[in-house]
Amino acid sequence: MNKLLSAFLLLVSFSSSASMITSESLNFDYHQYVNSSGTTTDSTVQNLYINGFDSSLGNLLNVTIELDSTLTLYKKVSGYTSNVCLFGCSVSANAKGEHSADFRIFENGAGYFYLNDNGRTLNISCTGSRGSCSQSNTQTYDYDLSLNGLALNDTSYFEQARFLITLINSVKFTQCKGNECYYNANARWQGNITVSYEYEPATTVSAPTTMPTLLIGMLLLFVSKRKRHA
Repeated sequence: MNKLLSAFLLLVSFSSSASMITSESLNFDYHQYVNSSGTTTDSTVQNLYINGFDSSLGNLLNVTIELDSTLTLYKKVSGYTSNVCLFGCSVSANAKGEHSADFRIFENGAGYFYLNDNGRTLNISCTGSRGSCSQSNTQTYDYDLSLNGLALNDTSYFEQARFLITLINSVKFTQCKGNECYYNANARWQGNITVSYEYEPATTVSAPTTMPTLLIGMLLLFVSKRKRHA
């Protein structure tokens, strides 16, 4: 019994208060559609509210944000001519556009820009005869990011009950040239966001109480051995 007690005390003496990690996850899924007869400049914005940290669990040490998402872009340009062509028609159309995707966090008026995929150029063209041409293109991009450490080392920005994650997706065409040129585009961004919080527990075992506990455990072990040899 004494050996078990001393071993237990030794285990307690060497144990230290480990940090605690909690997390929460959110799914998102939205898309934007533009065409030559509609708007070409508006962005699609989705706001996600995170519950935030829990001060009763201890001091906030670090915040980790993981983004796992897929962005799919579908683009199409077409052209035709209504002219009467005795010897056939040559039709061409080309469109130029831009795409941008932003992953932002706003808290206490401060903004963090973790993913900024601006300036991606969208070019698509078609050529044909007999009065029409049409061409489409689909591109897929995967974002799998672990956003921790450097940008989040100042945890004071996250010490409130809630903060806001904003996703901004924008696709637009800037020009369309050719025979009766038309275009349309779809941008769909979907995925998952996981936010983890690392805490230092509010109650910790201080160093002054650790050493006496260790000495008591060693003493009990010594007494146990003396009784066994007696």
